[in-house]
Amino acid sequence: NPIVAALGNLAKIRSSNSIIDVGCGPGYGVKYLSHLCKTGTIIYGVDFSSEMITICNEVFSQYIDFNSNTNNSFEVLQPITTSTTDKLSLTPSTQGVHVKFIEANCESLPFQNEQFDSYISSLCFQITNDYSKALNEMYRILKPGGHFAFAIWGRKEEMSCRMIEFTCERYGIDIDVFNYFKMGEHPEKIITLLKQIGFTNAHYEYFTQFRNEVE
Repeated sequence: NPIVAALGNLAKIRSSNSIIDVGCGPGYGVKYLSHLCKTGTIIYGVDFSSEMITICNEVFSQYIDFNSNTNNSFEVLQPITTSTTDKLSLTPSTQGVHVKFIEANCESLPFQNEQFDSYISSLCFQITNDYSKALNEMYRILKPGGHFAFAIWGRKEEMSCRMIEFTCERYGIDIDVFNYFKMGEHPEKIITLLKQIGFTNAHYEYFTQFRNEVE
């Protein structure tokens, strides 16, 4: 996935011990990350769709290169319900790469504060109900000095990313139902918001996809 590859580089996943992919979809981005990260790394894939989490399980069950290393592991966790008060805390590991998937909403993540070194999200924020809330939540679970990179859709009239169009065509989705193209209309406002949240360094680049790097 070229978007995940770019985000992974921006978020410095190769030097990270803990990585989260929010809006992970069918898990192909997590699969890519698991190939690049160092031994002992923990990767969480999060998606609000239970169907996508099921597909993630199928993808990693059949991922021979990953499973051939007996030190590697993956599992699907049960969703954290609203009645659960204890949020997840990551347990460090020294061997293998450990992948975990969990159903959750990016606006209310089931993790304790300051858990992750790297945070990526590909084409997720523009379809959240409240992307400001999602950005605050991401800041909460990043460690001090952590890195965060995300991609969102750009200006509707300038968008040339056929991947999005193909996806909408495949699933019979009217691309106009996604009314958050406006999120990419004024990227400077997002940068201002990120700095207000607490990030010390933020910038954007506008290509066929929209990219942000923060730390």
